Amino acid sequence: MNTAMDRWIVGHHLFIVTIQGIILCLLNFEDNIKKKQLGLARKELLDASKLLSASASSMKLASSFSKKQYLDVIRPSMPDNFSGLDMVDHKEMINVMKRIKPFLLSLPKELYEAKDIFNKSLSQAYDMHIYVCDQFVEDESSLRAVSSQASATEALSKIKKQRLKNIGENDSHLSPKQHQNSSKTEVK
Repeated sequence: MNTAMDRWIVGHHLFIVTIQGIILCLLNFEDNIKKKQLGLARKELLDASKLLSASASSMKLASSFSKKQYLDVIRPSMPDNFSGLDMVDHKEMINVMKRIKPFLLSLPKELYEAKDIFNKSLSQAYDMHIYVCDQFVEDESSLRAVSSQASATEALSKIKKQRLKNIGENDSHLSPKQHQNSSKTEVK
């Protein structure tokens, strides 16, 4: 097998495992928040953060080869309109993130620091995905939306900004009342 293909496959396998771990951590976070077990909720949010950072590293591994190898070996092996968004595990992670959004937007003060770390890790994961797209497709549209006017990196940057805004990026410094008021203006 080709070294580029090996890295692509192994990196994606690691990515899937980290996503599954993130899902479990976020579900445990939700359960512990509901039970008001803040110490355990904090631990789960921090563990999810570590796994988000690991997912960024797995993306870097999956893409550590030349653009020529991508175009000659990797891209021809992928189906049209290929997207990680179609992966069952990735869809579930996004669904769980949407489900815990109300908890992230109304955290007790004791969890603000953990949420900031989570936000930074999520941002890092998006940044790595943007880096990978920029490395291989540059200003081209994403494989999923070939007809799009926006480049893959522009589309990912927009998604990153929206997802972080939706979970209240950079608002952990707010008082609980200010925090709740800021969540009323959030976009879906």
